[in-house]
Amino acid sequence: MVLLLRKLFVVAGFLTVLAIPPAQAVTPDELFEVLQRIESLENEVRYLRGENEQLRFDMEDIKNTQKKTFIRMDDRMDDLFRAINTRKISTAPIAPVLPALTLPVIAAPVARTTTAAQPPVRQVALKPVALSAGVKKSTQVVEKVLPRVSTPEKQAYDAAFANIKTKPSAAISMFRQFLKQYPTSALAPNAQYWLGEVMYSSRNYRGAIDEFVAVLQSYGKSAKAPDAAIKLGFSFYEMKNWVYARRSLEDVLRSYPKTQAANLARARLAKMHKENLY
Repeated sequence: MVLLLRKLFVVAGFLTVLAIPPAQAVTPDELFEVLQRIESLENEVRYLRGENEQLRFDMEDIKNTQKKTFIRMDDRMDDLFRAINTRKISTAPIAPVLPALTLPVIAAPVARTTTAAQPPVRQVALKPVALSAGVKKSTQVVEKVLPRVSTPEKQAYDAAFANIKTKPSAAISMFRQFLKQYPTSALAPNAQYWLGEVMYSSRNYRGAIDEFVAVLQSYGKSAKAPDAAIKLGFSFYEMKNWVYARRSLEDVLRSYPKTQAANLARARLAKMHKENLY
């Protein structure tokens, strides 16, 4: 009742300010209508204030989440760069391939060995093609020379490889199954590398980073390590993470100086410098 009287006084004062002549005095119905409009406006203002507060809270929550994510990525990538630079061989068990949304904590690279029945054979690493402004698929899907492995391994690998261009999701599933079934195969580095390539071609750069990091972590001495290292830098470049892109590319020059990957890294660094990205 008090609130209603207060509103009536407000309306009356408003009409007085307007100096409305007595002949034009408002009726009770008109006064009540004005009162309803005022109340409606007040409710709308309260609603908008609540929406504004909720949006402000949501923005703060998003900012905090992003900050924590970048901090975790910074820590893990620092571990990776230290491991690559020191080139120490760890005796710890190899960590499994992690989901595409999180970067693994990197241990030093682990050298893979083959059994006596499967001596290592010269392996020709694929040469990634430098990306142009509008080109996303950067590697020709051809492998000329592969290590000799048992027939079941070769068949499983070839089946996965055949799906890279036409059925990338099937290729990912089959490569993962291959790594699970033949974790010590001489083709394991290739399978791990192509997981990253398929994701990179699909523009899933975060997932590609995980897979290329796994190559460097688990198969740091393999022929696929230089290719994985350069594509790690390219992935950060596509994500516009210029700091890690530069650091990854510079690590390619230090770790694999006499490879095609080093030539590609040198060209990309020159491009970044010319564009004032660092």
